[in-house]
Amino acid sequence: MILILNPQLCVGCRICETTCSFVKYKMIQPSKARIKIVNKWHLGISMPVVCLNCPDAPCVEVCPTGSLSVENGVVVYNPETCKLCKACIKACPFGAIRYDEELDTILKCDLCGGKPACAERCPSGAIRFGEPTFKEGVRVDYENYRKYFNMFEEIKDEDSAMKLPRIDL
Repeated sequence: MILILNPQLCVGCRICETTCSFVKYKMIQPSKARIKIVNKWHLGISMPVVCLNCPDAPCVEVCPTGSLSVENGVVVYNPETCKLCKACIKACPFGAIRYDEELDTILKCDLCGGKPACAERCPSGAIRFGEPTFKEGVRVDYENYRKYFNMFEEIKDEDSAMKLPRIDL
């Protein structure tokens, strides 16, 4: 099971960030969260950014120490073997892997050991925990999110915001 995101449902409340930081570090400090909400406040749109466990996992491919691996379709991080080269950060197509300078560690979602707190607390249903669906061998949630993310990055004004694709999961 993985996190399945529907960015169209995100209301930008950041409950996922505060929940994640509290679960991981017993403090409400969104900068320590392994999920981020990206906002374009001037257009009234937000979207969650978190590890999607990409089918091709470019972060795993570039990791020189094998600190990132895929287990049962989930990208797993091992801090014990990580040399903090940050190649995974550069390789992640969504910016979902970050480096925390204060903690001197990589921040990457670990699905809370199989019970992601962000999905449990998301009031809008933008973040769910479940089995991905496939259509003709392609993971539907990943492809839909990828398309939405790429268009979101390009949005500059209200007209372009209206062109965001509708996501059906």
